Amino acid sequence: MRRRRWLVGLALLAVTAGTAVGIDSIANSTRPAAESNGKGAVATTSACGITAAGIRILQNGQTVYREPGHVVHPNGGPPAQVRCSGGSIWVVWPFQGAGMSQEAYFGVHSGDGGRTWHPVFTEPFFGRKAPHAFDAYLGPWTLRGPRDAYFVGTCPACSVGLLQGTVSLWVTKDGGGTFREYKVPTLTGYEPTRLRVARGAATIDAKGFEHNVAKHKAATVRVG
Repeated sequence: MRRRRWLVGLALLAVTAGTAVGIDSIANSTRPAAESNGKGAVATTSACGITAAGIRILQNGQTVYREPGHVVHPNGGPPAQVRCSGGSIWVVWPFQGAGMSQEAYFGVHSGDGGRTWHPVFTEPFFGRKAPHAFDAYLGPWTLRGPRDAYFVGTCPACSVGLLQGTVSLWVTKDGGGTFREYKVPTLTGYEPTRLRVARGAATIDAKGFEHNVAKHKAATVRVG
């Protein structure tokens, strides 16, 4: 997985340089699809009373938010991830290009059932603005109620000792207003694959490779 993401990042670097699960969300299944706007396929996800189509969010057929700034893949990128708990809805565009060991992720939040939206986090390397920035890459994320959200970040170019690729956990308890970062040094050199939260503890499952053999590891973080 890490090798594939590095290769994708290197391949898209030339393009960017040249063109300068929480319990509450399990019941809200997403349905990725593909539509056409006459200019190519549009990645679409419908869930939680909204539709994320390309870089737009629609409710009742009307556009209520559009991801700002330059986007590498406005139509053909992977579908947005949509999760909700009650009237709290999160939409995350996980990958819209890469370059210089950075990934173009972007996350927004609505606290009123999708009527209004606010940018929460992004990778600022790509010129977009949001109050918060996590690591260079965004990993798995989940919700735990309407105000609590958990996000895993990774930095493939960062190293600890001889191991490369650090992992961190970012937690908000107020709907994205503030975040607390938890370093996860025991997962250095591993790629996060899953995030589970229960009873004040977040467990991150990860995988790595040694001599071309896959190995798995889990780390549990107590969160305040």
